[in-house]
Amino acid sequence: MKHESGMSVVWERGYAYHPGGNQLRATSAALDDIDDPPNYTVLYSHDAHGNMTAMPNIPGGLT
Repeated sequence: MKHESGMSVVWERGYAYHPGGNQLRATSAALDDIDDPPNYTVLYSHDAHGNMTAMPNIPGGLT
């Protein structure tokens, strides 16, 4: 996802999902290479029912 203002990219974020499903595995952080999803550094975990158990990039979010 990219947000552009005029000719410059203001911010962008990449999303990586678990293979064979729709669970969010990771998102890119500011210094991550947007074109390298296996190395995104903001990681999400899920319980046995598929519920997200942690949202580390949101202040006050699930931990």
